[in-house]
Amino acid sequence: MVLIGPLLDGGETVQTKSLMIDGQLLEDFTYSLSGTPCERVIKDGTQMFNGNVQALFPADQELVDLGMKAYIGTRILDRSGEVIGHLAVLKRSVFEQPETVRLIIDSVSARAAYEFDRLLTERVILQQATTDSLTSLPNRSAFMDRLQQSLHQAERNGERLAVLFIDVDNFKLVNDQQGHAAGDLVLKIMASRLLKCVRKNDVLGRLGGDEFVVVLNDISSVDAPEIVARNMLKAITKGMDIEGQLLSMSCSIGISVYPQDATESDSLIRHADEAMYRAKDQGRNNCKFFIADMNKGMAINNLLEHDLRKAIASRELEVYYQPIMSLSDNSVYKLEALVRWNHPEKGMVMPDQFIPIAERSGLIIPLGDFVFEQACQDYLRFKQHFNRLESISVNFSARQFSDGGLIERITSVVASNKIRPCNIEIEITESLFIEDNDLASINALHELSRLGFKLALDDFGTGYSSLGYLKKVPIDTLKIDRSFIGGLSSDADDMLLVCSIIELARSFRLVVVAEGVETQEQEYILRNKGCNFAQGYYYAHPAPMDKLLTMLEADLGH
Repeated sequence: MVLIGPLLDGGETVQTKSLMIDGQLLEDFTYSLSGTPCERVIKDGTQMFNGNVQALFPADQELVDLGMKAYIGTRILDRSGEVIGHLAVLKRSVFEQPETVRLIIDSVSARAAYEFDRLLTERVILQQATTDSLTSLPNRSAFMDRLQQSLHQAERNGERLAVLFIDVDNFKLVNDQQGHAAGDLVLKIMASRLLKCVRKNDVLGRLGGDEFVVVLNDISSVDAPEIVARNMLKAITKGMDIEGQLLSMSCSIGISVYPQDATESDSLIRHADEAMYRAKDQGRNNCKFFIADMNKGMAINNLLEHDLRKAIASRELEVYYQPIMSLSDNSVYKLEALVRWNHPEKGMVMPDQFIPIAERSGLIIPLGDFVFEQACQDYLRFKQHFNRLESISVNFSARQFSDGGLIERITSVVASNKIRPCNIEIEITESLFIEDNDLASINALHELSRLGFKLALDDFGTGYSSLGYLKKVPIDTLKIDRSFIGGLSSDADDMLLVCSIIELARSFRLVVVAEGVETQEQEYILRNKGCNFAQGYYYAHPAPMDKLLTMLEADLGH
């Protein structure tokens, strides 16, 4: 009998990953360590009981039932020396060559330790990729996946479902007046209370900030969503003891219903979001169903789309650059190109306002072409100032990869500017791989890599499919999302995740860049953990080329 398994429940139980009894393989068998020879192994290290194991451990009924007389077991340790699992060999007769058996089991345990450590690292990354670190709820990408599953089920079974969009009222005041720690605690309490208002087959997720969203599956009546929403409002308005101070909170909830309001996930969330704003407009601490005239709000987006179309044609847009620094010598390693829009009437329009409109309308294709062309034109001038500059990174969206002429067009731009493909890095996010043109996008990325372009995966650690696509796509660089960098010095989970990504990148022979570095302490930690490149406000804010050159030359002493 051979068993291998990791420890669970603080070391009280083992869940076997491999259990062989009389030639039969059993998996995921869980047993308590109390009163067993395995407990002695976990406590004291490698143990051998050759012929007398039943007499020494009479409380272990499994030994009696299976007729085992001899036992040898050893601990499985992680790279820091912590016990993470257990390996044992049992026999119905004595071991005739016990020392040989001991050597074999030590060798096998070392290999098992490596595999357990690898699985643990992957599990941490996968959990961080699908779970909101503050509330432990599904994050945006995981929630969208669950919503899509619910829609498929509702369509198949002829059911209705509702989406509830929940936004905390005046949450900014909590952060401003009480501090971010208090704000985080409010969000945790809200998540806990909201979770008690839904059923097990419903889905509660956190989209980010102070926004939560719920899928109510198989709603039984038209009133059911409002009843749930009212229960949530009541639960949230109960006082919250935040660091000794009683806070009174409320929220606003918007409701959309499948299939009467929409049949697509994005539309359902958008409609619920619009209904939520109607609830806020009518006094907050309220809930509203989506109604068709809320689409008037879409007129504003349509106007912005019209202005964006004109801006692209008249070249109102401008490309800003932010440096990516080498932590080994403080040189400029790369630059990231970022588009900005200075509207003639509205002033500076932020990318999070116009990029989604560009995506939906298809304007992202000419907009992306503009940024790419400008980056290619500016590369040689930047290279004159920064000898070690490797490339300029340009963001590409999933919509751009649906354009069949993309590769021909960008290779032509590179050639006309007398630079090499390796001087331009194509930066993508994991959303590229969950679009309908998934396979086409992967093929395009392989072709770009073959032509010499570098590929970077942005926001790594926040999406839903990173690990699988690292094997499918010829990625050169992983960029650690800024949301994990801010907590490096105070959040053990962020530290573990960042270290895991750095280790993962090293195992795949990838360059790793940390985004959102804002302090010297963060830079120091990253350098010591093996991250060689960083980007963030600590070095420079995004700026037009001339302004950035002036700032960097002053800072770097050129």
